[in-house]
Amino acid sequence: MENRSGKYIWMVLIILVVLVWAKKDEITLFLKGRPSTESLEFTVQKNNQDARPQVESPQSAKQEGIPDAKVVPVASPQTVLKENKGIVVSSDEVINVNVFEKVHAAVVNIATTTLSVDFFMQVTPQQGQGTGFIIDRRGYVLTNNHVIENAREITVTLSNGKKLSATLVGRDATSDLAIIKISGDNITDVAEL
Repeated sequence: MENRSGKYIWMVLIILVVLVWAKKDEITLFLKGRPSTESLEFTVQKNNQDARPQVESPQSAKQEGIPDAKVVPVASPQTVLKENKGIVVSSDEVINVNVFEKVHAAVVNIATTTLSVDFFMQVTPQQGQGTGFIIDRRGYVLTNNHVIENAREITVTLSNGKKLSATLVGRDATSDLAIIKISGDNITDVAEL
């Protein structure tokens, strides 16, 4: 009987050793804890409270070969410490942010209502959504054809929250593009093509 229980104890020990060995990386990560914010290479350090953080390529971005990477100062979630932290931003991300800042007010939400037949052969309305952007001060909006396809009713919500009814001007299923028109009285921003 002792021989049998000894085998079970050795089997359990071997299984435990194998499990510990397989999970050794996770165990060491658990024991080490998280690195401090100051130890991260891309964190922007301040000389004093009133100074602006330096904007330069961090060492980690230079090592990774990111061209023209910048550190953009952002407010820290730890407002008690009143310190500014930085986020590494590549030149491509800077372009994306600039495009967003320039045209985000011209982007609209498009809600459509279509009619379809359900399982019981009853005609039921269905809602759909998509986006588009204003391309002309007269109220023309460029969107995708699949957004407005078979739409009985089209409602456009502007960036200021105003909802307007829209009509279909034209569409091309091959290129998946469509033009709808809203009242030009409410147009404040236009995306330049």
